[in-house]
Amino acid sequence: MRARGQTRSTSRAKSLSDTETYARLTGADPAEVLRGSTSISVGYMGENYVDLGFPGMLLGIAALGVMIAGVIRYFMRSPLPWMVRQGIVLAFIYNISGTGVEMSLPKLFGSTIMFFLVYILLVKFALPIGLKWLYARAGGDRTQPT
Repeated sequence: MRARGQTRSTSRAKSLSDTETYARLTGADPAEVLRGSTSISVGYMGENYVDLGFPGMLLGIAALGVMIAGVIRYFMRSPLPWMVRQGIVLAFIYNISGTGVEMSLPKLFGSTIMFFLVYILLVKFALPIGLKWLYARAGGDRTQPT
């Protein structure tokens, strides 16, 4: 058991195994839970509740929402055609919400950060070249908006 006020992340190293996290947080017998191909997760809402309690859990979820909104806002303000911006944002939303609330916090943060970094590189380097090629194939000399 951890000391009162000590968060889960400071009491023990976090595991990326959802089943191990579930067993640790619920106090379940690891031998029963960690069978062959069983995977159980408490999700990011459950992890926030265990780490921060009830009022703090809401702040953790709000911080997560602000981070997601920041990523969406960044891509919606990028100098790309409207349809491309919407496609990037839709891919991001499907990426983070495809599993519902069962995804653990480290996996949610990791996937958000990786998506953001990869798509920043795509928007900066690959998409302008691809759009220029598409405009040339369409017969227009339209340049990339800046």
